[in-house]
Amino acid sequence: MRSNNHFSLIGHPKDIETMHNFIGAYRKNYHAKRMNDDLLYKLLEWTPSYKGFDITLQSMENRQDAHGSLYFATFFPEMLFNNREKVLNRIRQALSKSETEKASVAALGGFTSIADGQQGELVSKVVNSMAVTNGTTFTSAMVVESLKKMCALVRLDLEDAHLAIIGATGSIGRACAGYFTEKTRRLTLTGKKIEKLRAVFHDKFQEDNSSVAYTIDNKAAVKDADIVICVTSTISSIFEAEDFKSGAIVCDVGFPKNISNACAHRPDIIAYSGGMAKIPGKIEHSKVYSMPSDEILYGCFSEAIIVAMEGCFEYCTVGNADIPAANIEALAKIGFKHGFSVPEFFNDQKRYQNRDFETIEKAIKNNNN
Repeated sequence: MRSNNHFSLIGHPKDIETMHNFIGAYRKNYHAKRMNDDLLYKLLEWTPSYKGFDITLQSMENRQDAHGSLYFATFFPEMLFNNREKVLNRIRQALSKSETEKASVAALGGFTSIADGQQGELVSKVVNSMAVTNGTTFTSAMVVESLKKMCALVRLDLEDAHLAIIGATGSIGRACAGYFTEKTRRLTLTGKKIEKLRAVFHDKFQEDNSSVAYTIDNKAAVKDADIVICVTSTISSIFEAEDFKSGAIVCDVGFPKNISNACAHRPDIIAYSGGMAKIPGKIEHSKVYSMPSDEILYGCFSEAIIVAMEGCFEYCTVGNADIPAANIEALAKIGFKHGFSVPEFFNDQKRYQNRDFETIEKAIKNNNN
């Protein structure tokens, strides 16, 4: 019998170093004489998707446990360019294993949600009795709630801010654009093609709306932006720290979190890992699998756990349908009820402190003078 509170998290290694660290955590003295990169790459190509470890978290509302597992889809992001079908099969393997072990909901994390080009809709067809979600709704909720919190910390008026969304035609980009419609002074949306931007947002914004701009030039888009939401999934950063103005707030939602890391050395901007949630408890082994901490989890993964705790399967999404702002607010409320929250602001290089927020507040004031 399938249990409503049983979830599955589908992830993958972000790079070759992640795999070395994973092996090193379980094999004594591995780092002293580690495997050749090419051999490890081949080994991953030959290895089917597998279950990494089990997870149990307790709801803060009803004190009931939700049980689940992390499944490793065995591919690196760059494999999408030379063996896409193998990547899709690895994702399907992980989903099938999740369904076999009676999960009621599975979350597609990282590149597993975008590999099929349909935000998980195609790969999800392999399952019959399990809900699948790409985690867009709660990830977007964590972006929204973190920016509200950040604006309060640095005394930035969101309604008077210029917000740029990089990668606006993706599911999270569209959700954030829809949420922030008429909530900011100016909105700049970027994508690979102007025609697609106009087609995606045709029903949201009138052609003569002077507060909304479309561009394919990412660096031009962020040059004067007070807030940047970056939701592109790229292997390397598409920005340099100097591309942002002093006092800018950069919410790096993509996977891997390479933009926030590239900007970490600039004290007059805040570039943090966005779309994350603090969870009600701890997850053992999380750092071995390249998660930021045992108390912080990606928003997409958190969504599956929240759905399992609440039984609100109607919030699971795959495909390219727009996510209503009301759904973002509703799932945030449900998540907070069960003990999920906005985490501290951080990237791989640092955790931001009060003095950092004071520095940004001063930069914002200087911009306005």
